[in-house]
Amino acid sequence: MRGSSTNNTSPPDRARGVAALLVSALLIAGIVGLISRRGTPPDPRPAATVPAPDPLAAMRPLEKPAGGFAGSESCRECHAENHASWHASYHRTMTQPASPESILASFDNITLGLEGTNGVKRFHLKQNDSFRWVEFLSDHELLAGPEGEPGSFPVVMTTGSHHMQAYWLSVGRDRTMGLLPAVYLVEDQRWIPRRSAFLKAPRNDVSLEAGRWDAGCIRCHATGGRPRVIHESGTTYFNSEASELGISCEACHGGGAEHVRLRRAARDSGDRPTEDPIVNPDHLNARLSSQVCGACHSALIYHDESHVHVPGQTLNTNLVEMMGVNERTRDYLKTFYPKGDRTGVDQLVEMNLYGMFWPDGQMRVVGREYTGMLKSACHSRGELSCVSCHKLHKTSKDPRSLKEWADDQLHEGMRGDSACTQCHSPEKFAAIRHTHHAASSTGSRCMNCHMPHTSYGLLKAARSHTISSPGVTETLTAQRPNACNLCHLDKTLSWTAGHLEEWYDIKAPALPAPWIDTSAAVIAALRGDASVRALLAWHLGWEPAVKASGGPSWIPPLLTVLMDDPYDAIRYIAGRSLGQIDGYQDVRFDFIAPPPIRAEGIRLTLERWRTLAPPGNGNHTGTLIRPDGEVDHALVEALLARRDNRPVSIHE
Repeated sequence: MRGSSTNNTSPPDRARGVAALLVSALLIAGIVGLISRRGTPPDPRPAATVPAPDPLAAMRPLEKPAGGFAGSESCRECHAENHASWHASYHRTMTQPASPESILASFDNITLGLEGTNGVKRFHLKQNDSFRWVEFLSDHELLAGPEGEPGSFPVVMTTGSHHMQAYWLSVGRDRTMGLLPAVYLVEDQRWIPRRSAFLKAPRNDVSLEAGRWDAGCIRCHATGGRPRVIHESGTTYFNSEASELGISCEACHGGGAEHVRLRRAARDSGDRPTEDPIVNPDHLNARLSSQVCGACHSALIYHDESHVHVPGQTLNTNLVEMMGVNERTRDYLKTFYPKGDRTGVDQLVEMNLYGMFWPDGQMRVVGREYTGMLKSACHSRGELSCVSCHKLHKTSKDPRSLKEWADDQLHEGMRGDSACTQCHSPEKFAAIRHTHHAASSTGSRCMNCHMPHTSYGLLKAARSHTISSPGVTETLTAQRPNACNLCHLDKTLSWTAGHLEEWYDIKAPALPAPWIDTSAAVIAALRGDASVRALLAWHLGWEPAVKASGGPSWIPPLLTVLMDDPYDAIRYIAGRSLGQIDGYQDVRFDFIAPPPIRAEGIRLTLERWRTLAPPGNGNHTGTLIRPDGEVDHALVEALLARRDNRPVSIHE
């Protein structure tokens, strides 16, 4: 497995994400220079000889209910149905102790070669009935010091189970963990470099990122997390604790120890308790209920070291600040960087801002839906809350399977217009006179216009949670593709402006070339920044958009340009979109193969396209296809020459 050979243009890894921002420069320096292996981890022996209890428990954050927490098992006693649905959710499996059952990937004699700016690092994966191991085959300065020679490290914990899974290794004293620089794609059933799974500026270092979980992930990927960073005798190590790994009952309902005590006492005495501290988000008002979710699903929230958000309390009680795109945000972010070159710090700050927000302040990344919703009038001036659409527990009356419900945890029917018509009159807003699309078409679906897929994360586009109306201004000034042109991929921005003026009296602005005669999607895919290109790569495989855009016959040549993108993630998405088009499912394209092999995949794609869509077959004015049916290479080169090449790292 070799990464792209594109030159690295990214800033230091410290600029990665909000969680990474919380790791100070001093902490990073201490870990890199002073981390050492604990004595000898358990040898890979047959399961029958492995002593009980689990010897890996001492190498990962300690699970120990404390501070008013009781643990999810205590909830099952009275709430068996809710406990069962939670247990089937991806919240529960966000973080898990490593075991043959929780680990989705194969570790059976697999060798990974990961290429970065610090050279090629080779890892060998092995397994037996009880353990999964990672053996370092090359010189890893990642573990510096006299005991940093190649060796085997056990997998002690996992993160993720829905789209991809990451693996934490025991690499240092006490409970110090490092992150295997490769992840497992669940749907594809393959290993890829960790950096390739995220939209990151090309060619980052290969790093174990020791301390990352303790300094950031623990806040939201565990329940009742208590990070502990220890500096002792010139050594930095970790000994963190959590009431429970994963996102469990008490993350949303608050610590349950007192609730359990009161209810057990009431059961014994027959007296109903008059006061109970447990919180049910369904029973809170729209603001407080949504803030339960917002404690994690929001942007730039920095918790005080000694506090976590208490469900039912105002979110601002236990955080420093929630921020948008403004000077206060910039000043706050600068506190995470060491003093020095002002220009360099400013660049890092702007890159972090740009990796979370569109220029107009809307969220551009998944996982921060609460922050997006704050800009929606339905919430700020109405009663919309997260639980208006999402249902965190499936009941026995719900006919869906647990797996179907677990994918986004929505109320039944909330993938359609019912999400909006529970408040807005369907007679008025679902009518053709409002949508100007056939009632049965995807163009009449409320969310396709008002919650388009303009957020990015986990190798896909996701719906914006800022409910708004489409317009060409967002494309011109915020560089964000608008809903109309994300569905009508073959149409120009001029076409969109004309229809919005005709239908909704939105005055069409003066448009510069090439917005007048070239598809807005083509311009975005070739001229946009990396996040815009990723969104377009996804939409070019989105069936409703392909159907609304005159079919797929003109799309493969545009995808081949994105299949040659310098960003691994964009190449992956483009290749996947190509595979969703009839006639191209068998075209082989490995997005992380060496450039010559990728180029051959692109050549075969274009060869197939010329067979399936011969010159002169169809009218695709405004796309890359000329009237004679050939690719307009001059247009491609002109748009690529103006590509926005700023380094982009989306903070997923």
